[in-house]
Amino acid sequence: MIIWILAAGAIVSVALILTVVRRVVSSRTRQPGRTAIVVGLVLPALWLAGTFIYADGASREVGFCARCHEMLPYVESLEAADESLASAHYGAEAVNRDRACYTCHTRPGFGGYVEAKLTGLHDLRVHFLGEVPDELVLRHEYDTAICLKCHTASESFGSEAMHEPFMDGILSGDVSCLECHGPAHAQGGE
Repeated sequence: MIIWILAAGAIVSVALILTVVRRVVSSRTRQPGRTAIVVGLVLPALWLAGTFIYADGASREVGFCARCHEMLPYVESLEAADESLASAHYGAEAVNRDRACYTCHTRPGFGGYVEAKLTGLHDLRVHFLGEVPDELVLRHEYDTAICLKCHTASESFGSEAMHEPFMDGILSGDVSCLECHGPAHAQGGE
């Protein structure tokens, strides 16, 4: 419910801003009053900023992903009794349980953040306005840098004898963790 209220407020805010700007541009002799500026520009801008901050935080939550029926099997696989990467990390609390999806599907750095937000907007558009494919696949190969943002600090990762012959390839991103550790989710998705 809160999402719909925020969305409606965002639409009204944009409409108010555009109305004030249009009136200022069309009436060159008349300056907008303080009330018009506050009601038409400042308050909507504050609403939009608050909406963005709320949406940014909410979209990082596992519960946000679980709202879409096509993502539900992946969210449910976090608590599966199998030994998939997702359930192993989630069960051992090796990732923040509230933000597991975002943590494991976002490349490190600001570029990863922007990419995750743009991908999320695309996915929302497909969910609400497009045709959801029968089988979900990643748009590109899973980036090993996502694993490394946590595992390079782990003692067991660096000292694991099985990693040693592949370490250069792992660190350069030429060898994917999924090549040995399998798909991240039990149902075969990554």
